[in-house]
Amino acid sequence: MGSQEIKFVYLNGELVPKAEAKVNCFDEGVTHGWAVYEGIRVYDGKILKLDEHIDRFYDSAKAAYIDIPMSKEEVKEAVIETVKANGFREAHIRPWVSYGEMGGSPNFFIQARYAKTRMGETARAIVSAVRRTACDSIDAKIKTSSRLDICLASVEARRGRVECAIMLDKDGFMADVAPGASVFLVKNGVVYTPFTTNCLESITRALLMELLEEDGYRVEEKNMTFKDIYSADEIFMCGTGAEIKPIVEVDGRAIGNGNAGPVVKRAIKLYREYIDRKAVPIY
Repeated sequence: MGSQEIKFVYLNGELVPKAEAKVNCFDEGVTHGWAVYEGIRVYDGKILKLDEHIDRFYDSAKAAYIDIPMSKEEVKEAVIETVKANGFREAHIRPWVSYGEMGGSPNFFIQARYAKTRMGETARAIVSAVRRTACDSIDAKIKTSSRLDICLASVEARRGRVECAIMLDKDGFMADVAPGASVFLVKNGVVYTPFTTNCLESITRALLMELLEEDGYRVEEKNMTFKDIYSADEIFMCGTGAEIKPIVEVDGRAIGNGNAGPVVKRAIKLYREYIDRKAVPIY
């Protein structure tokens, strides 16, 4: 399996030992959360959808008035270099770039950590009292470090002794799941997912929509409320970090029969097959 310890971090153009990876405490990415990041996954030494993640990283940075001090190709090379330097074959990678101190030079780093797959593990949820940030405030499609809404909902879940929290948007429609995942709901064989108006444009979500449609499922974007959540046949969350996990209970109510359902099991199988076929070897 190899070491699970982080040895090196990519910081402002070079690999440095973990203990030496430091940024300016006056950087507005630190003081105000004025920074954007990405999450990228490596499975068995193969990286998944690197191009799409780096494109989204640059889109987030542009929307947040942050200049990434490297080209996309340089960032991709640095991502792979960081994983290889740490020797990880299973990893979660997080590129991060800040606004800098008073708009000065941004800090850019990439951290990679060992990440064991937990695909298919079941989760229980609450519906959070914290609403997801609205698109006319801080657009959730910007993958920013200022995630206080998600953090507060995650604390709610932990205090409620469950694993995650379903977040609603400002209009009361289901948005996504804290600590950071997209969500699908199944009813009478149809697969539904919220519109991305007030939630992240998830790369994993888009891929699952495509894979399930190709497999013959009807997949629709839809506004969904409390009633839809509680009466669903299945609910599952997905994301680069979250992978795919069935939500089997919400607010003490069993979803379906309280176990992982056939659609999420099929989605996991399709996703794993896609990784085997399409993820790109980096060693």
